[in-house]
Amino acid sequence: AAAAGAGKGLAAAAAAVGVPTVALAMVVLVALACCGLVLCMCGAGASSTQARAVGLSDEVQALRPYVSYYMHQEGKGEFVELALAVCQHESGGAGWKIDDHDPFQCAESTGAARPGFPDAGTVADPVKGVDGDDWWCSASVKQGCAYLSDKLRLWGCDDPCDLETLKNVLQTYNSGPGWHAFALSNGGRWSEDLARRYGIGTPDYPMRVLEYYEVSYGASGDGAAVAEWVKARENKWTVYSQDASLRVDPDRTGATDCSGMCRAAYLAVTGMDIGWYTGDQSLGGKEIASGSGGQGVSASRLEPGDLVFCNFGGYNPTWDHVEMYVGDGQLMGMGHAPGPHYSGDVSSYVANTYNWQVRRYL
Repeated sequence: AAAAGAGKGLAAAAAAVGVPTVALAMVVLVALACCGLVLCMCGAGASSTQARAVGLSDEVQALRPYVSYYMHQEGKGEFVELALAVCQHESGGAGWKIDDHDPFQCAESTGAARPGFPDAGTVADPVKGVDGDDWWCSASVKQGCAYLSDKLRLWGCDDPCDLETLKNVLQTYNSGPGWHAFALSNGGRWSEDLARRYGIGTPDYPMRVLEYYEVSYGASGDGAAVAEWVKARENKWTVYSQDASLRVDPDRTGATDCSGMCRAAYLAVTGMDIGWYTGDQSLGGKEIASGSGGQGVSASRLEPGDLVFCNFGGYNPTWDHVEMYVGDGQLMGMGHAPGPHYSGDVSSYVANTYNWQVRRYL
């Protein structure tokens, strides 16, 4: 049950929202290459500020693995959520279904004479439809992520929670690089009035994008409360499923998988969305401990709510499975139904894996 993996889950999610079958293999490829962060952490410590995209359509959510891949390629993986918010606004929620193959509306930034990407294969990339179909919008995703990353670098923005700088970044994305010099010569602080004076682009563009971007200042609860939430549901969920429409709310559907359990617990107790799949979750928080087959871990190093990522059949950069440490040396997980179920002593459990890692979010 543990061998499901992040890539298979992302493919299931893509299928659930209607992504053509021909692209599902590419979803898995990108997931294995580099899964994205669903929650961006700003600062450090238990009360870290967090940023995430909100109100995304299913068609935009289906692009998450591709956006994550390209933002990480640009060295701006912490801004995946911002890029998704841009995509939601620019495509009007149409996401991958948009007619001109350009959900980021960025074709003109390549020097194209007219909007749109007439051929999805215009930009060589690893997510083009394997049968050569031109419906897919990976060229737009690649260019949009590159263009947004360029503007982040232009403004020296490294913090996904720095809304004031992000407003300038977004205005530059919309109005072009000339906004940078104009804004700096007028105090450097974005305002809609200043954007109107500039006269190029949409003056309130940053606020339109930020409708889909939320910064929260500290999460309520703690890891022990997250662990108690899981323990209170022992064996109450009767179906193991990676169906995106079911696993998102296991208390309602009675169905989820290992990473779905962890996501539901953190979301319910703290409001943190730590990621949809193991690959997402393994990029969040901070590493506490790691090891390879035969090596155990002392429970004294762990705190309730810590997540334990494992591989069973060989090295996999996005991990096969995730369990939650719930205290008293014990793990709980959803590797099979019913669940959540106790999986045994943490040290013995990880010693029987190929490699493992412990991460802490609070």
